[in-house]
Amino acid sequence: MTIVPWFFRRSFWNLWGWVKVQGNKPVDIPRRPAGGSVIQPVPLQHVLTEVPLKKVLVCPPEQLPREEDSARQNFVYKLQVWLYGVFSPMHPGLPPIDADPDQALKYAFTWLHRTNFPAPVLPAEYLGSPDLGSLAVRGPYACYTEARGDGVYQWDLAHLAQHEHHD
Repeated sequence: MTIVPWFFRRSFWNLWGWVKVQGNKPVDIPRRPAGGSVIQPVPLQHVLTEVPLKKVLVCPPEQLPREEDSARQNFVYKLQVWLYGVFSPMHPGLPPIDADPDQALKYAFTWLHRTNFPAPVLPAEYLGSPDLGSLAVRGPYACYTEARGDGVYQWDLAHLAQHEHHD
């Protein structure tokens, strides 16, 4: 495929996301009436069997409060799933993401995105040469840090191998 179809595909999905954000409206959620039922959280794995998370608790679907726009939201969701199949946002043969984070962000976070959201800011831990020690204990990788027993810590990413990933 040539880059021209990718331009249209990318533009369509950027516009689709923008329209969805514009169409969303805050929902007023009333307080639970006195004596009303309390949501009993269940492990995420019970709700989405393909996601093996037992410690993350969520509201079971049958206990979700009914929303007034649920029919419209359901239609938009089903339309989006259908569009994924006929006009996927994925495209084979594209070059890798630019190693320069500013260039990568400039390409990914277009002017249309900026109309709804401020541009993301690179965390201080990533500026210059990343401080791996700081990232290991308080960054997004802290959950992968484990003690080796000799006063040394390491990142254990082995369990991520079971998930689909790009080389």
